[in-house]
Formats: sequence, structure tokens, C-alpha cells
Amino acid sequence: EIMPSLVGSEMCIRDSYKINDGAAVFGRYSKGASGRAADRNNYGSDGMGDVQFDEISQFEVGLKKRLDNGVLNVTSFVSNTDEGISNELNRTVGNPFKALGLEVESALKFGNFGVNGSVTYTKAEIDGGANKGNKPRRQADFIYNIAPTYSFGASNQHLLGITILGTSKSFAQDDNDLVMPGYAYVNAVASVSLTKGLSLSVNANNLFDCLLYTSPS
Repeated sequence: EIMPSLVGSEMCIRDSYKINDGAAVFGRYSKGASGRAADRNNYGSDGMGDVQFDEISQFEVGLKKRLDNGVLNVTSFVSNTDEGISNELNRTVGNPFKALGLEVESALKFGNFGVNGSVTYTKAEIDGGANKGNKPRRQADFIYNIAPTYSFGASNQHLLGITILGTSKSFAQDDNDLVMPGYAYVNAVASVSLTKGLSLSVNANNLFDCLLYTSPS
């Protein structure tokens, strides 16, 4: 299947194969670009902007599997990115990157207990310029989330759950001098069904008041 784009040379080619009623494999190649926010472009004395684009090409192959008590999705990917020149924190940035990785997603059910989660591993490096061989800024090796829940009541109409979201350490800039530590934070939710079609929910974000570093600015 070919999905043409209306912008430039963007495109997506994908296909899938059904192994049996509970499993399928797929592959996809995509290529495209995204424009920069106005404050990340360079401007001349006449006020005209030198608009930059980030171009990316990516190939993915994966498996979708139906389990007795849930689903499992596994996707591997290889990508190449050509980052346009821009200004960030008084620095000029713009590098080519290459990356490969693996993403695993699952949703499982065990009676009244359920758990959804995913983890992505990315091995990325800068592929040119003065910082060639370094890791791209703000690119962690691992990002993950897990969301266990418990349903209760006569028809399991009430729910308690938490969500844990986290990342391993990453670097603040392409020179890899400043490390931003990894973190994990917890959100919680409680939902009570009052009547048919009406429920009351209470949410708490960052339950343990963790300090998270996501950018050097």
C-alpha cells in the first residue's frame, strides 16, 4: 500500500501479512519532513526567515500478536534524520542522526486486574559534524510506561489505577557534556460509577512530587 503525500516528497509504503487469526506481521517505509517553529529559524536584516526543515526516513517491521488474556505488539525500527540548522539556547544546532531501536507494547488482563505498558529502546548517534559519534541531545536509551488497574463492584464498574512513566538518562546538548538524570513519576486515578452513564473520577499527577529534568533551559 502506497500513501502519497501532498507536501514535497513525503511518502509512506506499508504492507502486512496475516499469519493466522491471532498474529500478523507488518512492514513500513516512510519519508518526510517537518518545518521549524518560528523562533528556531534564522532571520536576515530584512526580517525574512531562512526556514529550515528536519527530514527523516524510517523503516519499521513488527509483529502483532493476540494472546489469551491480551495483546502483544513488537516493532523494530531504523531511521535517519537530517536536522535543519537552527538556534537553540544561543547555540547553532543541526546534525544528521541515525538510530535503531525496538518498541514493545502489551495489554494484559488477569481477572479484575489489568496492566498496560510499553518500553522503547533507541540506540541513536550523531552521524556528522563536530559531535559525530555522540548521542543526540535529549534522546534517552529507554522510555517506558506501565499502568496497572483494578476494577471492582458488582459489574466491575469502579476502578483504581496508577501510571508510572519514566526515562533513562540523556544528554542536554549534542556535545554530551551535561547529563540529565533519568526519572520515573507516578500518576493515580480512582473512578466510581454513580449511576448509569455518570461516574466520579479523581486524578493525582506526579504523586510523589518528583523533580524532572526534560530540558536544560
